[in-house]
Amino acid sequence: MDVKLNPEYEKIAKSFPMSREEYEALKESIKKEGLYYPIIVNEEGEILDGYHRYKACLELGIEPKFEVKKFPNKLQRKEVRS
Repeated sequence: MDVKLNPEYEKIAKSFPMSREEYEALKESIKKEGLYYPIIVNEEGEILDGYHRYKACLELGIEPKFEVKKFPNKLQRKEVRS
């Protein structure tokens, strides 16, 4: 899947930061158990939920799983992020 990082959605994701310890625990979990929750993307391939999981998968060389959500408008897309 061709994934795009939308700066507006990425900014929202960064408003929920993970500590270094939490991020390393996430990576270790994905490394041992695989990606349990898929990365949520819209029809354009923009990540709506799962920026940390996506980044961890890339760093680990693991192909992430994606779930495409369809929304009738942009406001509903943003609601997924909040």
